[in-house]
Order: sequence, then C-alpha cells, then structure tokens
Amino acid sequence: MVIRYYLRCEHCQKTTLLRIAVGYREKEPFYFECEHCSQAISGNLLLDQRNARIEGLEVDGAVPIDSEEADYILTYDPNFSHAGGETLEGLTLTPFLQMTERHDMLESIQRLAYLNVIAREVVPDLGRIIRNYKSGNWPQFEMGVRKHIPDDLPVALPLDRNRALYLLLELCMSPIATSKAHSELIDFFTGYTVRLAQTRSDSFNAFLAEANRMEYLKKTQNEALDLYPRFFRLLDEFRPILPEWDPEHPDQDFPTDLRVTGKSGYHDLKSLYVDGYEVTCRALTLVTGLINLTHRNNHHAYLPHPTLKNNFLPSSMTDFHEKSHAPKLEMLVEEPAFHSWLAKSLDANLRNAIGHNTISYNTGTGYITYPVNRRGTRVASITYGEFLTRLLRILLRSHQVNHLVKILFVYLYWGSEYEPT
Repeated sequence: MVIRYYLRCEHCQKTTLLRIAVGYREKEPFYFECEHCSQAISGNLLLDQRNARIEGLEVDGAVPIDSEEADYILTYDPNFSHAGGETLEGLTLTPFLQMTERHDMLESIQRLAYLNVIAREVVPDLGRIIRNYKSGNWPQFEMGVRKHIPDDLPVALPLDRNRALYLLLELCMSPIATSKAHSELIDFFTGYTVRLAQTRSDSFNAFLAEANRMEYLKKTQNEALDLYPRFFRLLDEFRPILPEWDPEHPDQDFPTDLRVTGKSGYHDLKSLYVDGYEVTCRALTLVTGLINLTHRNNHHAYLPHPTLKNNFLPSSMTDFHEKSHAPKLEMLVEEPAFHSWLAKSLDANLRNAIGHNTISYNTGTGYITYPVNRRGTRVASITYGEFLTRLLRILLRSHQVNHLVKILFVYLYWGSEYEPT
C-alpha cells in the first residue's frame, strides 16, 4: 500500500509528491533532499499496526499541503527497490508489485520472512552471546547459546563452544549466505587445510603456532564477530535490496534500472563497509600463508607481486600483515579459487574514498560518486542499491573468512591429526 503526500519545501517552496509505502513499524522513517534546492526533508509515517490505520505524517524541512499539483515526485519504500521512471503524469506500479513481477514471489517472501524471524527471535541475544564468547564468560555464553542450538550439543570444551557459536552465526546469516556456492566454499576451505595437515604437517603446525602467537586468528575472529550485531542493527537499511540478492551468485551487480532511496543510516553503512573491508584484508595474511605452505612448504615464502614485482615482496608473514592492503588481493592469483572468491569484493577505491571522506551521495539522482585515482580526476558512479549490494557482499565475505578462521582454530584445539567430517 502506497500513501501520497504533497510536501512543500520550507526553503524554496517547491512541492514534492511523496509516494511512501506502508511498512511494518509504528513509525516508518524517511529522508530525502529537495530536488530543487537540496533542503533536507525527513520525518516519519505514523502507523497504528494493530488497528491497520494510518495516523499521519511527521515531517521536518517541508510542510504537508492540500494539493493535486507538484514539481517533483519521489517514491519511497522501506522494503523494496523500484524501477523508477514515474512522472507526475504517469505513475508506475508500487515497488512491491514490481518485485513480484521480477521474481518468484514465494521464494523471495519465504527468505525475507525467515530473516524477520531471525531478527525478532535470535538477534536480540546475538550481541550478548558474542561478547560472552570473546570475554570467556562461559556460563553466560552457554546460557545464551542454548536457546538456539540443539539440546544435545555439548558446549563444555573450546572445540564445542567454537562449533556452537558458528552454528548460531550460520543460522543468523542463512537468508544471506545459504547456497550451494557457500557450502562448496566451506568444503574447499576444509579440504585445503586437510591436505596441508596431512602432507605438510610440521610446516602447517608452525604456521598455526605463529598465527596464534601473533594473535592473527583471535583478532580476525573478534573483528569479524563485531560485524554481525552491527549488520543487524542496520538491517532495515538493506531491506530494499534483499529481494534482488541471490545467495547463489553474490558477485552479481544490483540492477542498474532499480532505485533505492537511502534512509538515515548512510554514514553508519559507510563505516561498516570500511570495517568489513579491513577484516577481510587482514585475513589475507592467513590465506597467503596457506598458499605459501601449499606451493613452497613455508608460510613465509612469498613470491614477488604479480604487477608490482619486488616493490611488494613481503619477507615474512608478519611483513605481509603490516603492508598496505590495496595490493594484497593480487597475491592470491597463485590459487585461482581463493582469488576468484574475493576478486569482486575488495574495492580499494571505494574503501579509500569512504576513509578520506571523498565520497558523495546525491539523494535526488540516487547515485554515489567517488574518485578512483589519487588526484580525484577520475570518478566512479554507482547506484545506492549497488553500494548496499557491495556492502552486503563484503559482509558475506567476512562471514566466510570467519569460517576459515574457525577451521584453523579447530586444528589448534585438536592438533594436525584432526580430520573434519
């Protein structure tokens, strides 16, 4: 259901026809900028969900008026993207009806409904469970995690707690991650480490010992764990792109003909992207260590960079860890499966633009623009929906990185004779 309001900008007096869809909250927030003068206009659609009534509109920066004429038009839906193209003379279908024409409605609604169940029943406990795991408060960890895992699953030993936590994380991320591709990737991680444990036992143990001593495993895990509660706090920001998200093909671009209107969490989303990027890049220390073991039986034995050559030639795993992140991805080309896994996820230009505050978002056009060279003479433009998709992709990759860390922790707990089933 879409409600129409005519809003007159308090600054320039131009009128925008706001088509705002009814969401599921009592107060549905919105934000946009006047297309004529860039005045910030924000507010809430007030809903009585119990009695299925619309209570009215709170708005700052504009005044609701009784009119049938407008200078501009904006469609806003908290849960779905839309194709745009609407004009004051010819309005399009609502975003929800557009989505049902693009997709198998049953599959999309089932996945989104399950995500809502997780957000309602599991996520409220997630942050506390993660904090208790990180601090080693095992009685409280067990009390929290027991609500969401099988009753007969043990949680007394480090390996048990590790398994219980990751079962919970996989449950929470299942609407985003669960797919054949995700399962095959975890199987690849498992098989890769099994072969090293069996064929490079002494070197593999030396790698694990150093990764543990330097706290690469613990820090990567802790930083990755911090991302989950932050993602779910911002879940409403992602809802418009979720019907388009295909867990089987997470590298797929967001359709360029669909529009998503940003909400109030844009700056928090930028911060989350940077941290997801940093976590994944720091984990490349572990990934390249495994590659070095496979090809040279020494986790310190790096080859020169494929393009930078000796200008990027780490002398050790520690040296690699301390180098700048941008060139690191290409150090994975020796193992195509690792490289292709992350090739489309690590956008150094986008990360640096956010970090240097040289990124801009135009709510009128729906595009984000950022420089792709140091001087800022070349820029890239992506839709807001594509930005959210790239952020969701980097969160998925950090989740998968966390799985690799979990596997390496298992070897620490059980030793190199461990053979996963």
